[in-house]
Amino acid sequence: MYKSIIRKTAFLLIFATVLSCIPSCKGNGGSLSEDESGVQTEVNASGEVSQTESGNFIIAKDGTIRVSIVIGSDASSKEKAAARDLKAYLEKITGDTVKIIKDDSIAEGQKYILVGKSLLTEELGIVKPAGYPGIEEVTVKQTGNYLVLIGNDDGNYNGTQFAVNMYLESLGCGWFGEGELWEVVPSLKDIDATGTDIYHTPRFSSRITRVYDGGYDIASRWYLGGDKSITGHWLYQIAPASMYEDHPEWYAYTKGSRNPAGYDYFQFCYSNDEFADYVAEKLIEYFNEHPDLVSMTIAANDGWDEHFCECEKCQSLGNVSDCMVYFANNVARRLAEVYPDRSLQIYSYHMTYEPPENDVPLEPNVEIMFCCETSMTKPLAEDYYKSGYDSITRNTYTCSWRENLEKWLEKTGSANISVWEWYCLSAGRSEWQYVPWVQGNVATRNQDLWEELGVKYIFYDQGPAEGYLEDESSIALRWPLWYVASRAMWGTDMTGEELLKDACCKLFGSAADAMFEYYQKLAYASESCESYSITWVPPTVKQMYEDYEDEIDIIIAKIRAAMEGCSETEKQRIESQLYYWDKTKELLDK
Repeated sequence: MYKSIIRKTAFLLIFATVLSCIPSCKGNGGSLSEDESGVQTEVNASGEVSQTESGNFIIAKDGTIRVSIVIGSDASSKEKAAARDLKAYLEKITGDTVKIIKDDSIAEGQKYILVGKSLLTEELGIVKPAGYPGIEEVTVKQTGNYLVLIGNDDGNYNGTQFAVNMYLESLGCGWFGEGELWEVVPSLKDIDATGTDIYHTPRFSSRITRVYDGGYDIASRWYLGGDKSITGHWLYQIAPASMYEDHPEWYAYTKGSRNPAGYDYFQFCYSNDEFADYVAEKLIEYFNEHPDLVSMTIAANDGWDEHFCECEKCQSLGNVSDCMVYFANNVARRLAEVYPDRSLQIYSYHMTYEPPENDVPLEPNVEIMFCCETSMTKPLAEDYYKSGYDSITRNTYTCSWRENLEKWLEKTGSANISVWEWYCLSAGRSEWQYVPWVQGNVATRNQDLWEELGVKYIFYDQGPAEGYLEDESSIALRWPLWYVASRAMWGTDMTGEELLKDACCKLFGSAADAMFEYYQKLAYASESCESYSITWVPPTVKQMYEDYEDEIDIIIAKIRAAMEGCSETEKQRIESQLYYWDKTKELLDK
């Protein structure tokens, strides 16, 4: 499942059961017994069940947990939280209890799960990964009497928690939305971790969505985060129009004036060196106040093609993208004097979508974020584009998105690139507020291309966000879109459809196959849609689904029939999904 090094084929021998977990037997003595697997166990005076045979690593047998969780005496808050999380889920899975103890309280020869750095990991020669920004490493490894779950927790990283996530997922756990309804926890009597050996680093160093920015619990389960980056438009916040009277020369000369008063969108004179110095000062201040921040936007203000500077100096530099390269380099050189390991972003977007006219290398700490100013439904690798002028973006297109990116890199020599992808389709057409959209393999194929191009950071612009007509309840609608993109950013060998198939098997019981067929058909309808879309403006609902309504209705009937064998929780999940198809049909049948 993960793009990681799995050193043994014997990964996890887990025996699921639908029976209730058998309570552990507690005794007062220290008698030995041998179970069916040949592992000797001891019930010690404190009531803990231990293992004395070194060949296997059995976490639970017949509903009894046989290990304790160990943390370091000086464990960090992140390590303590990860240990508590592992304890809670092992107890949910088995029905038994498990202790968390410190590394100075262990018994010789016993078996333990080691969470984070401890004296025991040091004795094993397992070094806790460190460094921020750095490599967000995660290790899940069984060695001798120990199962080690450890990762880089420096700065914004949550490697130890992610190690716990990866292990729990391997047991069959899954998290697909907020709350218990969308949480899957298997019931297991037996858990064997013998041979577990995973080393993982993420596919992309920064993985940001509004699920992450909004602080939702699911963000950690979807491995969001990494290098902390801030996207968007920031310049107007540090130099608002109200500063014009003091610094008129900072503002764009347009229509015979530099005064931005009265404009919904305004721009700056990006060739003004004093303004660049001011931005660098504010940027340094911001990095001082936010030490975990790795990358910060200095993109041009929003506003399509409106009010860019027409002064003589700006005009002499070339097109608007040339002006932004000049500005970014000025700011970057000043920033590098104080923060050489931090970067700033400019965007290939709207007026700066096209590459510069001149060959001017970008400073090494400048990052180009390529906004997906292209079809929302077609895979980027197909190089699809609509030639000519576009009234939404107000750009004229002469090549595909990928070809435009490659031209930018040729002109600037930049090695630091990132992507802004729009998943906020309700912002473009409000009729999509309660209508499902699934990309399936298109999402993972796009990420494959981005990785191939050297992209390091991805921002998915999506809900929950009030302006996008999506709130927390929308996660139940959008999880097949948002979950796949998030999980794939962390790194997986699975395609988008395979991720959905795995999720369906965990979520929907006897209706899993039919539910997967439903999502698969939605994804096929999206990729096959020939109707126009761009940026955050999707095709209409009818354009996307009208030709597939009858086929999807047949699949819905299969789901209804398969639901007979589902649990009440599984039925509740399915009904929530079918509700959104009913809302879709209301639009299709108008």
